[in-house]
Amino acid sequence: MKNQEKWQESRVVYKDGQFKINPDYNSIASRYIGRVILPCYVQTMQKYLKNDLLDLGCGQVPYYGIYKNNISSVTCVDWAVTNKEHDYLDFTMDLNEDLKITDGQFDSVLLADVLEHIYNPKELISEISRVLRPNGNLVVFVPFYYWIHSEPHDYHRYTEFALRRMTEECGLEILKLEPYGGYIDVYFDLINKYFIKRNWAVNFLFWFSKTLKRTNYYNKRAAFKNASFPLGYILVARKNELQN
Repeated sequence: MKNQEKWQESRVVYKDGQFKINPDYNSIASRYIGRVILPCYVQTMQKYLKNDLLDLGCGQVPYYGIYKNNISSVTCVDWAVTNKEHDYLDFTMDLNEDLKITDGQFDSVLLADVLEHIYNPKELISEISRVLRPNGNLVVFVPFYYWIHSEPHDYHRYTEFALRRMTEECGLEILKLEPYGGYIDVYFDLINKYFIKRNWAVNFLFWFSKTLKRTNYYNKRAAFKNASFPLGYILVARKNELQN
């Protein structure tokens, strides 16, 4: 990571023994979904990211604090940044084109909330497969029910079926493909985005959702509703040891 010694926490902070959404870097509209998805992100990154890591589309590298103790090095790649004060990028690249990286260079690749901004996603997954070493892991987080953002570079929303097919066609083995969030979270995220203007209201909404999720009514319907209305997906795939 360029300027690693100057790295600062941004969207995520470590406080009181756990990782939390930083209100100084997350708009009110994003705080509910951030609190829902962060535990899933932390668990997955700490389990599957390892050794030499490529963080693609990383921006200010907000998740470095989560995975830094699990890796030996991180290479940061993104489109060119405008905020030079927080420039941690080792390389700037157009992720819609072939990666200017040699074959088999990394043990893991992180693609966090990036794939929806890639016009030809299968080509990027193929490139990631190429730069992974045998037994290397790809970790992907991608939204499904989510508003248009970073326009005009917001191209896709993927079902689990599209993610599975693209990944397997690029020669990677699926280790994990699960939805995160569900019907209640989609509904409450929309309320948060369009009606809530104060942080205390986000806190109440999050508390209310946790209360609902503990009821029998919710749990009887959760398996179907959450699979049909996911906030997004977590994908983990591995490069086969015999794959060239």
